[in-house]
Amino acid sequence: MIFSAGYGTFITPQSETDGLELLKKLNREHMAAREGDSRLDARIASYEMAAKLQLSAPEVLDIAGETDATRSLYGLDEKLTADMGRRCLIARRLLERGVRFVQIWSGADNGFPRRNWTVTKISPRTTVTWRPVWTNPWPLSFWT
Repeated sequence: MIFSAGYGTFITPQSETDGLELLKKLNREHMAAREGDSRLDARIASYEMAAKLQLSAPEVLDIAGETDATRSLYGLDEKLTADMGRRCLIARRLLERGVRFVQIWSGADNGFPRRNWTVTKISPRTTVTWRPVWTNPWPLSFWT
């Protein structure tokens, strides 16, 4: 089930299964009437992927099981680097599970000038991001 059992007492594993079976039957009938049109197949695959992502999100986002060494490596033990460290750790966990593109965003972009900013310019934001970002558990060969 995509929703937790506490979401509604009328949702049971059997009712969920029955509903999915009915949906499959209706989709098959719809596809049979429209042979050669792959749009429904593509849409079903898209919805199934979305459901898998929803089901796996709680496990991916739960970093409580990470070791103290990993938490320290990403700076989760320091207030200044904890937010960015959490974002980088979750990004790593997403990549480990096959997500092909992950974007890490630092801060709320409260007027921080991104244009013409180079690594040589030291700012307070550098302190927040350097440790989590440079924590790279993969060898260079992973990226090539």
